Amino acid sequence: MAICNTCGANIPDNMKFCTACGAACASAPSAPAPVSPPPAEPAPAYQQPAPLPQTPVYAPPPSDLPPAKGSIYAPIGMLGFIGYSLLFAIPIVGQVLCIMWAFGKKGNVNRRGFARATLVFLILGLIAGITAGIIVGVAAKNAGDAAGGEKGIVAWFQGIVGNEDDAEPDDNDNTQADADNTRTQPTEAPGETEPIETTQAPGSTLYDFGDIFTADWPDNEFTRQVPKPDFEISFGSTTDTEYSALIKEATLEQIQAYAKILQKVGFNKNAETSDEDMLGVSYTYKADNGKGYEVEISYVSLMNLKVIAIRKI
Repeated sequence: MAICNTCGANIPDNMKFCTACGAACASAPSAPAPVSPPPAEPAPAYQQPAPLPQTPVYAPPPSDLPPAKGSIYAPIGMLGFIGYSLLFAIPIVGQVLCIMWAFGKKGNVNRRGFARATLVFLILGLIAGITAGIIVGVAAKNAGDAAGGEKGIVAWFQGIVGNEDDAEPDDNDNTQADADNTRTQPTEAPGETEPIETTQAPGSTLYDFGDIFTADWPDNEFTRQVPKPDFEISFGSTTDTEYSALIKEATLEQIQAYAKILQKVGFNKNAETSDEDMLGVSYTYKADNGKGYEVEISYVSLMNLKVIAIRKI
C-alpha cells in the first residue's frame, strides 16, 4: 500500500490518485507519454515538365547576306555577262561552251541560266534564218517563173548571165547584137569623166554608173571648190547636190591641217568645229564659202571613220 505524499493517507495499490485529497500518487506508475509520429516531409513543389526536343525547321539564310566566296550561287557582275556574251559569239567554240554550261549540273547557277537563255536565242535565230531563207527562195522562184515562163528560175538566171548552150547566131545577127550592145555615153561637160564605151554580153544587163562611184579624187564641180587633199580616197560618190567620200588613210593631224587649208581658201563662213576626246577622238569641221557650197570633214577614231563631203546649200 502506498502513502500519499500530500496528506499522508494510505493509498491502495494500483491507485493513481489519493482517495483522501485526490493528489496524484508519486509512486504510482505514470502512463507512458504518447509518442508523436515524426513530422512528415513536405510534398515536393510541382514542376513544369521540360519540353520535348523538336526537330529544327530549315530556314533559308537572310536575303541580305551575300553567298560565300566560291559558292555556286555567287552573283555574276555586268562585266562577267559581257565577257560571256563575247565568248558565246566565237564561232563553234562559243556554241560548244554554251551547250556545255547550259546542260551541265555543276558550276555557277547564274552562268548556267545565262547559257540556257543564250542557247534559246541561238535556236530562235536559226529558226528565223531558215524561215527567211525559205521566203527568199520562194520569192526568187516566183520571180523566175514570171521572167522565164515554164523554165522558171533557171531561165531567169540564164537571162542574166547568158546561156552558152544557145545556138550561135549568124554573122548578121552578131553584127546587129554588137551594134545594139555597144553603148557610148554622151559627151559630158568639161572636167567631168570622159565618155565610157562598154560592150554588153548577149542576155546580160549592164549598169553603168559613170563617175557616181569612184575610188580616187574626181574632177567635178564639187571637188573644184576645194584644194586636192594629200590623203587617198577609198570610196566616193557624186550626186546632183553632193560629193561625199571615205578617206582611206589619214591621221588626225592631217585632217586638222586640211581643215585649216579649207579656212584659208574661203570655207570659213558659219564654221563649226567639234573636237572631243570621249570613247576615242572625234573631230569635225564644217563651214561654207558664202558661194553656195559647204564642206564637212570628220574623223572618228573609235570606228576608224574619216569622211569628207562637199555639198550645195
